This record gives sequence, C-alpha cells and structure tokens, in this order.
Amino acid sequence: LKRVVDEKCALEFTDLPRQLDAKYKESESLKVVNTLLMEQIDLHLPPATPPVADATLTKKYDDFLFAHEDIKKKLIAK
Repeated sequence: LKRVVDEKCALEFTDLPRQLDAKYKESESLKVVNTLLMEQIDLHLPPATPPVADATLTKKYDDFLFAHEDIKKKLIAK
C-alpha cells in the first residue's frame, strides 16, 4: 500500500508544473476578460458625478471660504 501511495504522490508531483501552467494561463485569460468587461461597463454607465466647471468650483470655494472667515470673526468677537 505504501508503494502505491508513493507512486501516486510521485505522479501528482510531476504533474504540478503542468497544473500550475494551466492555472496561470487561466488567470491571465480571466484578467483579459475582466478588462474587457470593465470597459463595457464604463461605456454603458454614466460617470458617477457629472463634471463640474472650474468656474463653478471656484465660486463655491470662495463662498465657503468667505462663510468660514465670517464665522471665525464672529466667534473671536465673542
């Protein structure tokens, strides 16, 4: 029985490089498929947030900065 088990283990061990190579090829193939699927998703979905013009962002930043400075002055005055 030990000889049979040893032979089976030896056969499985010699087959490991082929199995590893097959798994590596499968992994690389799945990476390519994943990339293609991500591209398809990107084509069909709108962006998470619509682009905002720089002028709009600048205006909002200025408004927040003004409000922050105003509140800070009021707190210091108390």
